[in-house]
Amino acid sequence: MEENSVSNEKQLSLWQKIGLLFWEPTATFRALVRRTGWLDIVIPLLLVLIGMVYMTGKITPLTTQYAKEMILNNEKIPTEQKAPILERIEKQQHSPMKYFWTVITVLIKVAIVAGIFLLINNFIVGGSSRYLQALAVVNYVNLVDIVAMAVRTPLMLAQETVKVYTSPALFFEESKTFFFRFMAGLDVFALWKTILLAVAVSVFTPKKFKPALTAFIIFWLMYVALMALLSGLSQM
Repeated sequence: MEENSVSNEKQLSLWQKIGLLFWEPTATFRALVRRTGWLDIVIPLLLVLIGMVYMTGKITPLTTQYAKEMILNNEKIPTEQKAPILERIEKQQHSPMKYFWTVITVLIKVAIVAGIFLLINNFIVGGSSRYLQALAVVNYVNLVDIVAMAVRTPLMLAQETVKVYTSPALFFEESKTFFFRFMAGLDVFALWKTILLAVAVSVFTPKKFKPALTAFIIFWLMYVALMALLSGLSQM
């Protein structure tokens, strides 16, 4: 009965699916259940990539300054080695390679999260979806990153720092502890995306929202903990 109601719904345009993601995400995901085309993968991905490249260009002076400060304050690096490292960082500021690696990073993350979506939807909650659909879902969900960039970029530029938090880290004094790094990783936009992925599963596999949300939250917390751990090891 539910399949018939879904199939009878009006097919949404690409831009309607993009807009509804923020107001009625189930409508966007139901449209992807009915039909997923290459434009559903390419256009949202391009929008996010354009936003990421633009943000990278705007905050490059800040990230460069932050990298220099990290080197200067690192007591484990001999003083005579700091000058060539700082010179290399300065040269990389003007290199187009930073945009290349931004694009590659986004593509890798999309591929990995799409795999996790398939794992949870097809094996954990017992649904059925194709990798093409998973890629489309992830790219639509990643449109939340554009909102995140629209919030963070002006804050970074205004405060002249890359250390802008949209997470519980705001309520704690900054430190190099695992706890603070973990709190910093609990970003509200990442949580929003996690919930949207669970909503998508509940559309692809009806009545499976709670187990899907639980699985995605667990994966997310594991990822945040791992990143916090690796960040701490890199500072040792």
